[in-house]
Amino acid sequence: MNFVYTLLSKRKLAWFVNEGLVTGWDDPRFPTVRGMRRRGLTIDALRQYILMQGASQKDLLLEWDKIWALNKKIIDPIVPRHTALAADKIVKVNIVGETVPPHVKDLPKHKKNPEVGLKKTAFSGELLLEFDDAKELEIGEEVTLMDWGNAIVTAIKWSADKSKIDLVEVKLNLEGDFKKTKKKLTWLSRAAAGPDHAQAPLLLLDYDYLITKKKLEENDDVKDFVTPVTEFKTEAVGDANLKLLKKGDYIQLERKGFFICDGGFDPASPTQPIRLILIPDGKAASTTSKAEIEAPAPASPAKKPTPAAASKVKAATPAPASAQPSTIKMYATKPIYDNPPPTTDHTLVSKMYAVKPVYGDAEIITPTWQMTPVPAAVPAAVPAVDGKKAKAPKAEKAPAPVANEASLISKLDMVVGKILSVKRHPDADSLYVEQIDVGEEKPREVVSGLVKFMKEEELEGRTILVLKNLKPASMRGVKSFAMVMCASDAEHTKVEFLIPPEGSLPGDKVYFEGHEGEPEAQLNPKKKVFETLQPDFTTTSDLVAVWNGVPFRTARGVVKTGSLVGASIK
Repeated sequence: MNFVYTLLSKRKLAWFVNEGLVTGWDDPRFPTVRGMRRRGLTIDALRQYILMQGASQKDLLLEWDKIWALNKKIIDPIVPRHTALAADKIVKVNIVGETVPPHVKDLPKHKKNPEVGLKKTAFSGELLLEFDDAKELEIGEEVTLMDWGNAIVTAIKWSADKSKIDLVEVKLNLEGDFKKTKKKLTWLSRAAAGPDHAQAPLLLLDYDYLITKKKLEENDDVKDFVTPVTEFKTEAVGDANLKLLKKGDYIQLERKGFFICDGGFDPASPTQPIRLILIPDGKAASTTSKAEIEAPAPASPAKKPTPAAASKVKAATPAPASAQPSTIKMYATKPIYDNPPPTTDHTLVSKMYAVKPVYGDAEIITPTWQMTPVPAAVPAAVPAVDGKKAKAPKAEKAPAPVANEASLISKLDMVVGKILSVKRHPDADSLYVEQIDVGEEKPREVVSGLVKFMKEEELEGRTILVLKNLKPASMRGVKSFAMVMCASDAEHTKVEFLIPPEGSLPGDKVYFEGHEGEPEAQLNPKKKVFETLQPDFTTTSDLVAVWNGVPFRTARGVVKTGSLVGASIK
């Protein structure tokens, strides 16, 4: 029994230990019993999973999803629920319209299982929210503060560079119906009700597989498939109850997942964080290799779209079956229509080899009532394809407009953007996270793989091109709401921004002359609009960005690149 992305060879596992790529034989990334127990796998789940598999004479390559889903089913009903917020750009929230003094209430640790016990929850008029939650809020929107009630957003104050939120103001509406709100937010009290209720410092740990290939072949060298980054750390703050955790305790951080404590709180070192390891839950997001390519793969040169009707019919190469057409004796039937349809030439529609008739050539008897065929202006019959019956011809119609690239290009919502701030992705060495002004009320967060091509100072303040109607995609835990358009050489060793015309402002539309139209609000990934168009994006000898020879253009002029000629744009 083997698992994907997993090594069971002790020699190869020892190599990881000796190279210092893991902390030891109990490392959470190791497939040892000690390692899996440290990752959060219960003995009960391991026993049940083994019994489920039974005995087999075949070598099985199993996915990890079932064993972790079984583990979740065991711990979900019994582990306490707590609250934690990512510390990065954490947002302050003030309650307006009333005074809420700091106080503490006893609430159940598990809403569906009161036997788990009670926890102390601090309340006050000064709260904290995660930045990812706060940036999605809208003024006037009603949201639910979990374990408290509803509140209405009255103000959102962004920083001068729009890279973070300085303050959010809300008004409590505790009589509101939580079932009608779309957003359920986790929060913490900013004002402590006493020293025993101060927030707990946390370090959340997540892990990837040690190798990037599902199954190593006999001649594969493990050194060629080592995952570059396998440990991901997130600094966070949690409720004061987490200070009581001991190593090996299981919990759930609401809206984040299940965790196992890998190191408890030390009162002698109050700034030392509590270590919590994320337990996979069996869902695709937790069992998929994080080392898979995150940026959209370059589309392979594709054939231009053909008319929808023509795409369903492949050209049939006429292949004569025999010197004489096949004949067969059939009972004559009176035609349904006034005139019989034209006789189909079977030599043109049959791909089968000729077979000598068993009973000799058949004789066709023409009935006396059959009329002389009258020529009619009817299109030729559609040839049979892949053994299917030939379709009767229909009256000729005007050709339908072709849904080709010319009609697709107007669906792209490409605009000028300005990079307000940039930082390294917390969990991926090759990615930047940028805040980009695209002429909207607030900037968009965009993840791009430009670390090995540009330094942070080269990005900040740059005016660029952004494709903003792609479906938002999560890249190593950070959601990207647009894509930066760049030119790249054939070897992908040099990458440059596309340069809008001088004087361009964030939000200026990019269009293609002669192909103007209304862009879609969000492209449907299944229709692969961008993937169809991208192979025809390039740069000319005078550095102008073009699609099929038509320049990228704004109202202020054409878009160019810095130095790359004949580059691919994506």
